[in-house]
Amino acid sequence: MRTSEEIDKIAVALVKFQGEVESPKKSVENDAFKKGGKALKYADLDAIIKTVTPALAKNGLSQHQFTDTDIENKAVKITTMILHESGQYFFGDTLVLPAESFGKFNAQTVGSAITYGRRYSLSAILGIASENDDDANGISGQDTTGKANNQKKQTYSKPPEAKVKIASYEEKDRLMNKLREY
Repeated sequence: MRTSEEIDKIAVALVKFQGEVESPKKSVENDAFKKGGKALKYADLDAIIKTVTPALAKNGLSQHQFTDTDIENKAVKITTMILHESGQYFFGDTLVLPAESFGKFNAQTVGSAITYGRRYSLSAILGIASENDDDANGISGQDTTGKANNQKKQTYSKPPEAKVKIASYEEKDRLMNKLREY
């Protein structure tokens, strides 16, 4: 994570935001993941943005997301920033996702990966839940009922190394101490 030199104002505003914001409505069904024969639901990007924007604005905060496409590695990169009206800010680590889907790499697969990444990155940085938790069954080859998932496994090219400055332990300690002051 990267931050402005000072984070006292943004930290207070984010705490207030999290105390006020409701979880976005999970209204989109994901047929790839089922529990008890019913598709799990998640909140799409539009629902998340519509849910968080009023509470962000009320607390002098805004969110900004930046995307980049790595054609060589068939991947997308999403960086999410939270900005406070004081000028203080923080950036989440850049999220790198494969944009190739079942051997296809085109505008649709890139757009899909960007939307997916923006949804997860924004939810994570704001500390909100926008999907049902499948207890990592999807990634472990299990469906959400605990049975083996026989879907064709997707293979990805190796994602590029993220070129993000990682905070030192001293910097993380400094930031945690600042947060404790508030």
